[in-house]
Amino acid sequence: MTFEQLKLSKNLQQTLAEQGYNKPYPIQVQAIPAILQRKDVLGIAQTGSGKTAGYVLPILSLLEKAELGKNRHIDALIVVPTRELAVQVQEVVKIFAQGLNAPMKSMAVFGGGSINPQMIGMQGVRILVATPGRLIELVESKAMSLAEIKMLVLDEADKMLNLGFEEEMKKILSFLPKKRQNLLFSATLSPELKEIQQMMLDNPE
Repeated sequence: MTFEQLKLSKNLQQTLAEQGYNKPYPIQVQAIPAILQRKDVLGIAQTGSGKTAGYVLPILSLLEKAELGKNRHIDALIVVPTRELAVQVQEVVKIFAQGLNAPMKSMAVFGGGSINPQMIGMQGVRILVATPGRLIELVESKAMSLAEIKMLVLDEADKMLNLGFEEEMKKILSFLPKKRQNLLFSATLSPELKEIQQMMLDNPE
């Protein structure tokens, strides 16, 4: 299996080749075609297995073809439990977005510092990587809107409840449109993961 066979855009295929990626990981072989077909996906994969690229690449491929939405209305939201993971995921997005025909602005937001630069930086962002608490602050301060989200990713979803993010996750889900693509990635198929899946299904419009 090659990245070309996975039907990613030509620009992404070229960037993958330039970055030295020759063969997709198993999680990428399974996840990428399903995401490109706009299916909901539950991916179980350990750290270092290529799961981040497994959702970032098809998200970029889909958004590259999509019409530009309203300013400060996020297209794809990636929710992660920690600041460290937010930074890592944002780096992957930046690496693969650099070869696209048009700029695809992305941003990582997390607590621990001033919210003002993040509010200002939200201008033109299409892909947002966020920890739950800071994400809620930004929505409630009207720095951006999640009302037109096309894709929601929960990375390390099993840790969301383990780290006490249940109420935050319920609040975040209430900000989102009912019609969206849901992508959950986790290291284990745990009871917490099943609980998050149920929360997403129960989320009122």
